[in-house]
Amino acid sequence: MGYQERSEGIAAFSQGVISVFFRVPAASISAAKAFFDADDVGVPMSGIIPLIVFGKRGEYQNVNPGRPATIGDPGASIVGSYQDHHMVPDTSSNPVTGYTEASGSPVTINQVQTRTVTNGSPGNSDPSYIGLDCRSGTPRLRVHLETDEKPTIAWFAYDMTGYTSTDTYNYNPTTVTDVSGFHFVPHAAIPNVTRTQTMTDASMVGYVTAAYDALTTPTITGDVWHHALVSFDLSIACKTNGTRSTTNESGAPTDPPQNINAGTVSAPRIWVALDDGNLTGSDLSQYWPAGASDRNIVLTSEATSVAVKQNLTGGTAHLENFPGASDPQPYTITNTISVGEPSYSVGPSVIPAGTASIGIPAPGAYENIIQDIILVDVQVYTGKTIDTGIESKRRSFISATGKPVDPSLAIAAMGKRPEVFFQTAGDWSSGVNRGTAGNFVKTGTFTAFTPVP
Repeated sequence: MGYQERSEGIAAFSQGVISVFFRVPAASISAAKAFFDADDVGVPMSGIIPLIVFGKRGEYQNVNPGRPATIGDPGASIVGSYQDHHMVPDTSSNPVTGYTEASGSPVTINQVQTRTVTNGSPGNSDPSYIGLDCRSGTPRLRVHLETDEKPTIAWFAYDMTGYTSTDTYNYNPTTVTDVSGFHFVPHAAIPNVTRTQTMTDASMVGYVTAAYDALTTPTITGDVWHHALVSFDLSIACKTNGTRSTTNESGAPTDPPQNINAGTVSAPRIWVALDDGNLTGSDLSQYWPAGASDRNIVLTSEATSVAVKQNLTGGTAHLENFPGASDPQPYTITNTISVGEPSYSVGPSVIPAGTASIGIPAPGAYENIIQDIILVDVQVYTGKTIDTGIESKRRSFISATGKPVDPSLAIAAMGKRPEVFFQTAGDWSSGVNRGTAGNFVKTGTFTAFTPVP
């Protein structure tokens, strides 16, 4: 078992075409699954059998968007007040139950708020790779493309930084009702309660660098030759928008939530053909916005969440019985929440492939996840894309009978030589790269395998 590594990587790119024939032993699938099940520290690409790995690892900052904070907490300065027309004892009328109306002065309230805070140090996610995901025990081809760009996100998370409540109502001090030995003063006018919550956008407190992921649906069979043809175009920005809605009498949104496709403005594209079969839509990626006419667009996980996010701006509720009234007294609560529309934007993006090693099947930094695997005709073209749904395009990499074809066909179709190309047993044993990116360094043992596809 060994690997080829080029520590300089290859130049950053936003478009690419990668072709690889592979055969994975069933024992390697079981070993990758067992490694994942035993991994309690979060090893990068745990449970993945890599075919090729490139670029730097992603970054993230954990947050806790629901941390409760009250006035007086360090860093939780919130201005809260209310103006309440309330009742005070009137000893001249009745020393126990007589009340008259008096206007209260504004007072500070101990209003609980949410305050988005970071939770721990920044961490790293996976690098870019094409590999076999064995975590579920059913191996599937996975394409993971990691950028180093932080998206711009607005109004996905927010803090309450202000709260006011004004309660205006009148009592009739001359009418006292005796109910079960208790004296109640009924309302003589409909009470009105107005509440205002002031929100501050906190979406950028935490972050995850943008990554595009395609976990395909077909099952990879062990000890059988397969071919993966992958292309992508990250030069298109990923943008989604959520919605805002007022609330009805019960506090529920008056507008229905939108689906992911409705919230998608633009998105990059990924193309995958597995064993000469083109994959699109949900068969291509779990982050395809269902219903989209373009069945090759793929969102980031966070862009998907923003697209279905609905922020409530408040509304008016008419209630039948004010708390504490001696008889049913209708009243109105008007709640106003100052919150914006959720949005997500990142890109156009590139894969920072020149800032970390490229490895086949993985660089030495990830040696612990490498499993025995047989690879043939590994080709990487940067700055190019193909639509794998067009059969004639696939024929530049795989024959109609599922065999490798003359590499000159791909070179002609791409209009250039590949940056990476490993073909013969001599290439693998020496680290010689037939592409333009320069040679690799071989580590470990490579053994010739027959029969080839």
